[in-house]
Amino acid sequence: MLYFPFHVVLWVVIMALLLAYGLVMEVVCGILPFLERSAEKGATRALGLFPARPRWWTTWGELRHEDDPAFHRERIEKLLRKQKSDRRTVDIAAHLYRCVGVRGLLEIAGPYGWTLDERATVRPREKVGLSRLVPAATQP
Repeated sequence: MLYFPFHVVLWVVIMALLLAYGLVMEVVCGILPFLERSAEKGATRALGLFPARPRWWTTWGELRHEDDPAFHRERIEKLLRKQKSDRRTVDIAAHLYRCVGVRGLLEIAGPYGWTLDERATVRPREKVGLSRLVPAATQP
């Protein structure tokens, strides 16, 4: 009850600051166009510090299915089925596999042609990166 209002106010303030930053950078980058890429990287890096969804946050549906691995398995399979065949990497957020774990995630992703991405850093409390070497011709 206490965190949610604080989180909403925090994001309103962040969006107001981002709007002000965007307006200033629009003028600056209009005059000096070579600064556009660094301004975009700076905004992305700054926004990455504030989580849109805390790790412990759950929706009502997730809370109702907390001890139901089939619900989480179905969500992961749905996400993997929606991936285009030309896509090589995907990040799976922790709230999607929290009930089945990383091992369960890898067992689910295996038949779809996904494996653990060796180039990505593994942060199982935040996300797990998956990669696909060849396009998936057939999916279960």
